[in-house]
Amino acid sequence: MLLHAPLAPSRNVVRTQVLPRLLRLLDEEHSDDIVSSALVAIGRLADPGELQSTSSHKAIRAQLRASNLKVRESAVLGLGLLGTPEAAADLLAVLTNEERGRPLVGKQSISARTRAFAAHALGLAAQRIDSLQERQRIAFALVDVLERGNFGRDDLSVAAVGALGLVDLGRRTIVPVPELREHAQLDRVVSARSLTQYLETWTIRPRSSHQGRTRSARAHACVAFARAAATASEDVRLRAVEHLVEVSTNRREHVHVRTAATIALGEVARAGSAEPDRDARRQLLELAKSGQPLERRFARIAVASVCGRPGDGDDPMAGWDEVRKVLTAALGRSRSSDLAWTALALGILEDAAHDADIETGSSATSALSMMALRRKSDDDSAALGLGLALAARGTDRAAQVGERLVDELDETTTPVMRGHLSVALGLIGHGGASAQMRHDLVRAKNQPILLWSTAVGLGLLGEPVGPELVEALENSTSSQHRIAITAALGQTGTASAVFPLLDLLGETRRPTRLRASAVDALGAICDLERLPWRDPIAHAMPYFASTPTLNGSGSGILERPW
Repeated sequence: MLLHAPLAPSRNVVRTQVLPRLLRLLDEEHSDDIVSSALVAIGRLADPGELQSTSSHKAIRAQLRASNLKVRESAVLGLGLLGTPEAAADLLAVLTNEERGRPLVGKQSISARTRAFAAHALGLAAQRIDSLQERQRIAFALVDVLERGNFGRDDLSVAAVGALGLVDLGRRTIVPVPELREHAQLDRVVSARSLTQYLETWTIRPRSSHQGRTRSARAHACVAFARAAATASEDVRLRAVEHLVEVSTNRREHVHVRTAATIALGEVARAGSAEPDRDARRQLLELAKSGQPLERRFARIAVASVCGRPGDGDDPMAGWDEVRKVLTAALGRSRSSDLAWTALALGILEDAAHDADIETGSSATSALSMMALRRKSDDDSAALGLGLALAARGTDRAAQVGERLVDELDETTTPVMRGHLSVALGLIGHGGASAQMRHDLVRAKNQPILLWSTAVGLGLLGEPVGPELVEALENSTSSQHRIAITAALGQTGTASAVFPLLDLLGETRRPTRLRASAVDALGAICDLERLPWRDPIAHAMPYFASTPTLNGSGSGILERPW
């Protein structure tokens, strides 16, 4: 989560200082890494509707013909983040490998990987485009690509079906633009209902991998199906819940598809008395107890998420108390590999209850506290600390839990653990260790995770760390330390960091990685969105069914800086 938006630089500074500098980099810079970072940052920062967005669009589009693959893919992402109809039109041409698209990338034929990036980018663009008809145009192209098949690898089918889950078509039927009215696929994208019905076909187990409906594509389709159903009418949502319960209980399905259906239930099912929602909770609780390890862990997170989403009827939070009892009991007997997941699930559940004004009592907090007293692995201790913070924040137990976390911080020397505890203290809003945290910030020269996490914790406490980090950036002689500082500034920095980072860009003798990190930080500091740019793609993604476009290629979307 980005923590600095209220202290971000003015839009005037972004328009007159930051964007022009980033645009010049595209013409002047020889480093592919720096140009790649600049393309994503420009997409984040250009305001649609302003004259500058037109020049940004042209500058990004020109890089689609770059010789370096990472630069080309960054240009595709930059167009998606720009989120204008004109940028989306370019992406549609690339996605469909049509006559107009091939000259844009300077190729006789556009690779499946580049087209997959275009599909993911269209999902990002759909989140930014206001026009329902433009979003319908995007959905139509994605469906058309899926129906044509012949994907080769999973990248394109996974990207297209995942992007469909990000296209909100609304509950009312949309009158299509004229050029789409004669196409056979149109009836699948006239509303959220029709899109949900189409995505359901991708979750059904085929007799063969017909038209790319592979295990990975179907796993991502489960989540996309849930997202689309959540924006449709109540009857569509309940049908989706019923279907996903069926998928999650089908033992003929591969565990990856079943687990993806479990994750999807966490996105679309609710608390409340509707029978499909009750069935979903029962199934998730059963999986949380006796599923395979992957199912067990995600089911605990999913059922906690479900019970934080009020349903309809006389008791909109029906099921909440039962789920809390099950998760609290599971905490004490969790296998070591499940402990962290159970602790986080309890924290999510309790935090959602606070938002719904439910009086939760102290049982979950007490259980988390008791488990935290026992020495566990760093991962377990970190999850217990974060779960405790989520469970107690906003309650009369917050101060007591905060003191407990301060004591843990006093006793812990492991850098990673100290970083997680700092984030937990930030979440609960307890400033009792802010002096220790600032000390960690200064001394974490060779511990980038500690530096980043401590900066985030202080940012959550509302204590800006920009001045200290800027001073450290100017005084440090270690490139690795400076890279860590710029990464921390990107998440918690303020307007005061903008000009030092711009100055760093001008120091051409500095290492390329450092200057690219400065560009990434500028994009994050000046972005008014409070979540990372790739959050729509990453949220609830079944990572176990990932593709090289997303993760594992070294330059996948989920491997890029926030």
